[in-house]
Amino acid sequence: MYAFLFVSHLSMVVQAFLIHRYSDFPGRATLVAVAWYGFNDHVDYFVPIVGTPHHSLLPVEPVVNGTVQHVSAAHEIGAAGVVALTILATILAVATWRVKISRNEGSVAA
Repeated sequence: MYAFLFVSHLSMVVQAFLIHRYSDFPGRATLVAVAWYGFNDHVDYFVPIVGTPHHSLLPVEPVVNGTVQHVSAAHEIGAAGVVALTILATILAVATWRVKISRNEGSVAA
């Protein structure tokens, strides 16, 4: 199951970069996406809305009486990884957007 989640999410990243090459997203769309994913990461790993954090169960986290115990370092490592990847994706999206804008400005000036 975890391999499927990894591969499917990686495929979504590839899909996003392919779509971004031929579509025209305004810069504020990236801002909305960053706000949404930041909120999602925050709720999943740091401040749950209801009960415990909402992320997928990690295999190393014990379940006691039907409740996931977030006592292992895997939770913190997973949270740090997710936040780092969200930041990296944001940087790449903005960089790609800026290159695309600069190329369009260059073609208009020529």
